[in-house]
Amino acid sequence: MAQVCDAIANSGLDPVVHGGGIESKESRRFEADRFGSLVAAYVRSGYPVLVDALHGRDHHTICIVGFRPSVAAASAPGVRIEDSEIEAVYAHDDNIGPSVRFKIERVNVDGLEAVELRATRPASRPSAAPDDALDEYGRLVPYALVAAVHRDIRVSFDALHSYAQGISRLFVATLDAAFETTSSTMLSLRIAKIADYLARDLASAISDSNVLAMTRLELVEEVDAMSLHVGIARIGTSESTYFDLLIDTTTSDHAIELFAVVAYHQVVADIIADMIADGDFAPMSAPIVRAYS
Repeated sequence: MAQVCDAIANSGLDPVVHGGGIESKESRRFEADRFGSLVAAYVRSGYPVLVDALHGRDHHTICIVGFRPSVAAASAPGVRIEDSEIEAVYAHDDNIGPSVRFKIERVNVDGLEAVELRATRPASRPSAAPDDALDEYGRLVPYALVAAVHRDIRVSFDALHSYAQGISRLFVATLDAAFETTSSTMLSLRIAKIADYLARDLASAISDSNVLAMTRLELVEEVDAMSLHVGIARIGTSESTYFDLLIDTTTSDHAIELFAVVAYHQVVADIIADMIADGDFAPMSAPIVRAYS
């Protein structure tokens, strides 16, 4: 792993290492939800992920370049990380070949859900022969993730997830109290250049061209200068986007700052404004950009 990190640093990028949080006899293991959310966040941000894993008694490394999201929508009350239950990842494995489909399987380890990866074909492409190499390959047990990110990014995805979840849970609690309901929401996270957010992320949430133009203009002219890369936490349901958090990625895990909140509905903007006015969440002192007509 040290050689890989040195190679990443020599390439002008910064290595980021995440270790599994479950202790076991063989090695540390990854929590299933955390593995999925981290992998998806990196891949959505354009960063492939190296996975160090046990393959039998040997250590092995694969490179994840894609994933298949879960089709399940948020159903349980509260806030769920959208990609915590991804079904499969696609990885380059020098034992098998490029773009191998690995199914994510959850196993019980001392009462906790750990992740294992099993090379498999989709149901639509069954094995052609009983001695197919994938059937014999066995499982990988991930214990570390390694990614290469731009050097101006100093906040980890673990910290971004924790920060965004804290704000999202407070929002959902306030929303449920105001309307006497029980909400089920999803949180997705990625890092992107602010220019990409203005061009792509906003356009995916705003259909009215006039509102889109005004929102872009307000973000550029009214919000303080933002970092080249921003953390984008999107909170909503499968039918509607509630708001985005635009997060500074140049600080540290212990001093995360918020550039702006982009609200897509008036009721959402009003609730967030009340939260800020009441001082319920001190870091939420950033301006609210109202992205609706």
